[in-house]
Amino acid sequence: IQRQVKNYISGNPKTEAGKDLLRIIQYSFLSDVNTFPQAFENWKKKYFLFLIEKSVSRK
Repeated sequence: IQRQVKNYISGNPKTEAGKDLLRIIQYSFLSDVNTFPQAFENWKKKYFLFLIEKSVSRK
């Protein structure tokens, strides 16, 4: 999942959600492999409404 996420976001994200996700990815590469899944789940919960809004606006 980490590799896929890194492919989808830019190195300089504009949204807070993107910036937070980039921080999670960078931190996870430096720390324990098991850190990413929990951090990613927390990120999804925090930005759930934002993700839905973005998904709907693309259709």
